[in-house]
Amino acid sequence: MMMKQHYNLVLSGKGHHPHSFHAEISGIALEQFLLIQYHDPDAQDKKMRLTINGKGCDGFKYAVGLDFLEKNDTVLKLVHPRVDFTCLLDPFVSFYLRRFFIDYEIDPISDEDGFTVINYDQKLFEGKFWKDKPHLEPSSPS
Repeated sequence: MMMKQHYNLVLSGKGHHPHSFHAEISGIALEQFLLIQYHDPDAQDKKMRLTINGKGCDGFKYAVGLDFLEKNDTVLKLVHPRVDFTCLLDPFVSFYLRRFFIDYEIDPISDEDGFTVINYDQKLFEGKFWKDKPHLEPSSPS
């Protein structure tokens, strides 16, 4: 049974989170992640981690993986009485990925499937955005 709705992720009291977030995950992405956790013994205690996987003219490219909580992570949780789901972002990723949607796409023609991350603010990070907008570059920790 595929879940068709979207679920909101909210900041947890744990972790580092200086910014506000608007984050959602689709029902199918949530279902696929829970299936991975259930069937892979190495994944059972890990959480979903979003990373920046590259940068191109169209902005950042994102990847989804499994990992353990790190000290300065931003922790986003699904508020649901029967589902335990956590999404982790390191400080660099959380600076650029504040409004996003996680989905799971299946392409029957190419027989490929996988998680996708849509950054609703992606247009801000096209090209060499930091040259004209230094406020969009994270500051170094003191």
